[in-house]
Amino acid sequence: MLPVTECLADLVAAAPDFDGLHLDFIRFPLSLPITPGSRFNGLDFGYGPAAKKGYEAAYGKFKRGDRWDQFRRDAVGSVVKRLKDASPEGWEHSAAVIAYADRAYLSEGHDKAPAKGGTP
Repeated sequence: MLPVTECLADLVAAAPDFDGLHLDFIRFPLSLPITPGSRFNGLDFGYGPAAKKGYEAAYGKFKRGDRWDQFRRDAVGSVVKRLKDASPEGWEHSAAVIAYADRAYLSEGHDKAPAKGGTP
């Protein structure tokens, strides 16, 4: 069990009247300046040993770029799915997400690609 799902289990046990889960910050920290993907230079985050090891297991040698960005989107999506799967049946789920689809997809690790032509 992941620490985040262990925390959810503790929450459910401690507060049985809760009926939902809101994810207030479910994305990678923003790079500075905000850039469209990791292939651009700037101060970026999330390059710790565990993340690089997971990437290398999936794709081979670590390299910034489109695959790394997709790996990060998949990681965020996996956490959301695991939390939803670990939630009691009938719970509502919500999240505070970036309103700009292009930025959310390219910079914050949200997994929904923007519609052609820009923000849906």
